[in-house]
Amino acid sequence: MRSNNMRLEELFVNLLNMSITAGYVVVAVILLRLLLRKAPRWISCSLWALVGLRLLLPFSFESVMSLIPSSTTVTPDILYSAEPAIGSGVPTVNSVVNPTIAGSLTPAVTDSASPMQIVISIAGIVWLVGILAMVLYSAVTYVRLRRKVDSAILLRNNVYKSDAISSPFVLGIVKPRIYLPFAVGEVDSGYVISHEQTHIRRKDHWIKPFGFLLLTVYWFNPLMWVAYVLLCRDIEVACDEAVIKDIGGNEKKAYSLALLNCAVKRRNIAMCPLAFGEVGIKERVKNVLNYKKPAFWIIIVAVIACIVAGICLLSNPKEKANTSYEHPNAEQLFEYRTAYVGDNSAVGNIISLLEFPTDVKYDHIELKTSAEPYGVDVYFSVTPEVKAAYNTSEPDHIDVFQENACIMFSLIGNADKVTFRLDDGTGNPADMQFTRDWVESIVGADLWSESDSAEKLDSLITQINEHVKSAYASAAEDISTGPFVEYVKDTNTGPFDVYTKENGTYIMSLPMSLFNDFPANHWEPGWMNADVYCGSIDNFTWAVVCTGPSAGTGNENVCTSSDGGKTWWVGDRSAMYSGTVTGAGFASSKVGFMSYRYFVDHGPEISRTLDGGKTWSRMTVDIPDYLKEYRMTPLVPTFTGNSGIYPIELYDNDGNTSTAYLATEDGGMTWQWKGSALDEAVRSAFLKDNQTGYLSGECAGEGHILLGQKEKSGIITVYVLTMYGEYGFEDGNFVKVSGSGIIPAVFTFTYSDGGLVCTKIEYPEDGQDMGTPSENCSRPNTGVGLYLLRTATSRI
Repeated sequence: MRSNNMRLEELFVNLLNMSITAGYVVVAVILLRLLLRKAPRWISCSLWALVGLRLLLPFSFESVMSLIPSSTTVTPDILYSAEPAIGSGVPTVNSVVNPTIAGSLTPAVTDSASPMQIVISIAGIVWLVGILAMVLYSAVTYVRLRRKVDSAILLRNNVYKSDAISSPFVLGIVKPRIYLPFAVGEVDSGYVISHEQTHIRRKDHWIKPFGFLLLTVYWFNPLMWVAYVLLCRDIEVACDEAVIKDIGGNEKKAYSLALLNCAVKRRNIAMCPLAFGEVGIKERVKNVLNYKKPAFWIIIVAVIACIVAGICLLSNPKEKANTSYEHPNAEQLFEYRTAYVGDNSAVGNIISLLEFPTDVKYDHIELKTSAEPYGVDVYFSVTPEVKAAYNTSEPDHIDVFQENACIMFSLIGNADKVTFRLDDGTGNPADMQFTRDWVESIVGADLWSESDSAEKLDSLITQINEHVKSAYASAAEDISTGPFVEYVKDTNTGPFDVYTKENGTYIMSLPMSLFNDFPANHWEPGWMNADVYCGSIDNFTWAVVCTGPSAGTGNENVCTSSDGGKTWWVGDRSAMYSGTVTGAGFASSKVGFMSYRYFVDHGPEISRTLDGGKTWSRMTVDIPDYLKEYRMTPLVPTFTGNSGIYPIELYDNDGNTSTAYLATEDGGMTWQWKGSALDEAVRSAFLKDNQTGYLSGECAGEGHILLGQKEKSGIITVYVLTMYGEYGFEDGNFVKVSGSGIIPAVFTFTYSDGGLVCTKIEYPEDGQDMGTPSENCSRPNTGVGLYLLRTATSRI
């Protein structure tokens, strides 16, 4: 039984596609009838044959001239698809229908059968019931009409007269008979018989029943009913024209009068589709009276138009030969490509075709079109646990969203920002925001220009997936970038080798051309008086070599490699800022930074490249008021995925130093000050460390003063005075439950995931020497120290 249902569903889907395709032909024929109204009506009758062929033949030839948008609007796999959709070939239709289908007929995980399969199955049964009703109606009306003329009297040959009918008609297919009512006079009888004989000669008594048979099968399509009615009218008018041509134009008035005399209620005969009666009397009389033999050139043009129409309407659209997409939805995604964020329908359909993790549920979108930068906010409903899991910088959590952001930028021309918002209903959603500049720096392509065809989009999606995954995979390695030292062998042609300063570990070899235009003493054989910052992101390798300052300026150059250091591209020194380099780092194969010691102004002087080191420009950094009194020297930036941190060394007027931090979440495209990052890291680590020992209070508070800090090889040592307390409520009063006095402590931090992670806290015992902040240790001045004294609470 199930297999029979499957066959019915698939049969109905195939007939539905044929019906939709024939519907396009019906519309085209109706338009052509208007254009060819001065041509002989038999040409219009011929056009209806195109509709019949479309309804009969489940196959056709392909042609670039085809006017049919799609030959398979409803594909058979829609019955079982997890995301049912149509492919009408008309993007506007798809954009209206597909969201409705997806919203109501997408199967749930627990469904035993697809909702679409159930709908098609029910529709198939209704279709069969409709066919049976049409057949029964035809049989009953035929039998009734046949009984009426059983007593008809033979007039001559196949012409009969009956007093049971009121209008002439032809009945029968194999042996057609002409039936006339006795009320038809002798004069009118000649014209009527000539008309009906012409029908028989033209085989119209076959065409009309065959047309009704097709209507019986495709009764569910309203356009087929329109086509059947117009076909019957065209047959009658064509027959009238043939009769006038035979009897001569002088008898048009007499013929028209005969038509009028035979005009009765049309339903008497029209109710039997197998009988051939008179329809559309008014139109026919008007056409007969105005009939003129068409010019020969009109006939020629009409015939040519019919031939062209036949090719265009009977052929299917030519599919791209052997087009194989690595990503099956690339072609459908390309259908909705739009230049504007404000195209709500297209943007919504693009998002509906993207694949997101199963634990986030799409909710809605907001289009940001009021002012630049234009963007799209995509909202998802999640549980608090899911939000917490995604609210990290882990590649497994972010890369799928970044890949989808890249695809959206490829398909939405003026979108500059995409935000994915995970809302757990607590009023504190988690956002993942991506900018066009950032993702293009990761992918290494202009996403819009590289997606101007379905094939190019397919290739671009592959490139997106590869580059996003490699960027995260390589960025996850927390490797120091320098400074390192270098050794030049006995030849000046290079390459020269780079080693760590501490233990002389070999890192990589670089081309001697990096020293072009450097003073000669900097590249003589042996250990050199220069520093190197370098690193690798997958196969992308970069290096910056720099020499000491001279009157505030220095020498630096950059080189990059896309094949892991086998071949190198050496930068143009004239394209770089001239200054003393204090650090360097790349966030991706496109986005990189060079840090310079303050000289002309207070800084921070940071030079950024967005094209892999070819061109550089100073990055604008907004300075908050509380930092404007300091001179600033940026150090070495570090990156993990989209997240990055840029240490900025601060110098006050008394020579004291401290460190503030710039942080990015979009790979270095935008930065925000995190001046209290170290302070916040101390607070968080201290609370966590104490709360593991004290659990009796309802809330906890801490206070601390930063005495000093020092940094070496990515390890930050911080000297702190700390105080901790836990508090609760007793008899309506806020009382201290437990805690400590002021205790000195030494905190050790490392950079990880774009932030500071505490690896160790040491509390000296009485008489224990933990060391003191040395002269090389950064210390905040008294004002800063007092400012950093604070009390913070956290709920236990």
